[in-house]
Amino acid sequence: MLFEFSIKFISRVGGRGNLSTFFFISRLLGGLEKLKTDFEFKPPEKTSVMLFGKKDCPLCRRAKKILERIESGAGDIEKYYFDVDTLEGLSKAAYHNALDVPVLIVFKNGREIKRWREEDIPEESSIKNFL
Repeated sequence: MLFEFSIKFISRVGGRGNLSTFFFISRLLGGLEKLKTDFEFKPPEKTSVMLFGKKDCPLCRRAKKILERIESGAGDIEKYYFDVDTLEGLSKAAYHNALDVPVLIVFKNGREIKRWREEDIPEESSIKNFL
């Protein structure tokens, strides 16, 4: 898993043979080995929605507002937001293949049922059809 993550990340930052990228990845992977999360990359069994984004991304801010509106009107749904500029967010994004932000993923019973990327993220009424 860590090897796959490093290859994906290096290809995303364009670091073929770049020494500084190598050292960055080495430090990042050292931190990932220590990282343990509440559900260890596995989505909860309940209906859940995960959003991967960045603070400085306008599409991500729009998607986050949509996610907040979904939670307020849809009952028992677990909502997660991961900032890919953090170690935890980046590691989860790599695990879920969600490095092109924003990415919104809907899970039911621990299985992914729908995924939207970037400007394809619809309004909350369309997302609620999958909840």
